[in-house]
Amino acid sequence: MVSDNDQLEPGFEKVALFAIAGVPKHAARQLQTGRWISKLGPMEDIEHGLHDLTGNLSGSVAPVMKRALSTITM
Repeated sequence: MVSDNDQLEPGFEKVALFAIAGVPKHAARQLQTGRWISKLGPMEDIEHGLHDLTGNLSGSVAPVMKRALSTITM
């Protein structure tokens, strides 16, 4: 589902999509610290603020999506 914010919400994981002219270019996943993590090609993952990657290569944050964390009970 589309999230109405990019803030950390307990019980949810979030993914932000970046787009240029409506075309997806990049995605980032929110960490439990509230920071975001991305993979840049074959390089290592980088941790960053959500809007740190906004620009000509990644575009701008389009939607932020969220889903409830699954809980496993035994």
